[in-house]
Amino acid sequence: MRSQVRLCFSLALALAGVGAACSYDPHPKDGQEACSLGDRLCPYGYWCASNNLCYSNGHGPTNSGAGGSIAKIGVNSANGGNSGAGGVIGPGGGIAVGGAGAIPDSAGGPPAGGAVGTGGATICTPNKATGSNPLIDDMADGDNGIIPQDGRTGGWYTYSDNTGTVTPATPSSDMMCASGSGFSNWGAGLGVNLDAVLAEICTYDASIYSGIRFTIKGSITDGKMRFIIQTADTADALSGGTCVSTRTPNSNCNDAYGVDLIGQSAGGVTCQSTSLSWPCGPATGTAGPVTVTVPFSYMSQEGWGQLFPTFNPKIMTAPQWQFKNCTGTSCYTDMSFNICVGNVSFY
Repeated sequence: MRSQVRLCFSLALALAGVGAACSYDPHPKDGQEACSLGDRLCPYGYWCASNNLCYSNGHGPTNSGAGGSIAKIGVNSANGGNSGAGGVIGPGGGIAVGGAGAIPDSAGGPPAGGAVGTGGATICTPNKATGSNPLIDDMADGDNGIIPQDGRTGGWYTYSDNTGTVTPATPSSDMMCASGSGFSNWGAGLGVNLDAVLAEICTYDASIYSGIRFTIKGSITDGKMRFIIQTADTADALSGGTCVSTRTPNSNCNDAYGVDLIGQSAGGVTCQSTSLSWPCGPATGTAGPVTVTVPFSYMSQEGWGQLFPTFNPKIMTAPQWQFKNCTGTSCYTDMSFNICVGNVSFY
């Protein structure tokens, strides 16, 4: 069965929700995502290697975080070896090995070893919005990085279930675009980090705001579209979070708070969150982008993963637009999408 709804502004969005069978793993295989050493933008928990490909932390041709150096030998009986030096700045340096003591101590016992070195420094810290600059990115500069303001730094990326083809996030006419097709698992997504440097993912406190809005245009066929905001509690470690899966083989982390985006023939967009449904993007009367407004208080989890009582805007990591390969209990092998978003802003 094939389902498609095409709107006057060409945003086709399916109406039904996704069940537990459509949970997803937003982590590409090592060496699949392209990146640039100039901007070094990779998905959550990944780093950009010298071959311009993204690898998960601790994997790849080289490791950005070098191990600590070996401690020196102590020089008298009162003191053991000096402390080992920590790793260099990167996605966490290695732990240094303590040095050996020079001679037995004054009590005749074995020499005391040097102290163990600490790991390398992290390269981003949690930040908090002041409310002075709500605009996250308007893509006016034509690159994949967000506007560096109010403690935010990061970039745009795409990810998928590795069964189909998805383009990199591409700026076009003041919007960020992505397309894909051929997925046989959950589908693909477009995301943007709020506070990340290299492979280090930090949280961003946007609790001063009430919600988020963005413009959107494009189409999706045989699937549905969902807007989510990843937070550290729902996300797993590779996504910059603390969630530990309690289910195997499919993880039950990353069931983030969000809303389904449902197209209507009049050209507007309806947001749906569990039993709540409201017009969140009114008709424009043209084929141009529609502005969608999503209050934090209206979002909910889908329910296939671990449940958390409330959405926590103090520990955001990334807004994401997901293109899912299922509607209700039906899943397809020919979901395709071509979507652009722009003017992403808190309010």
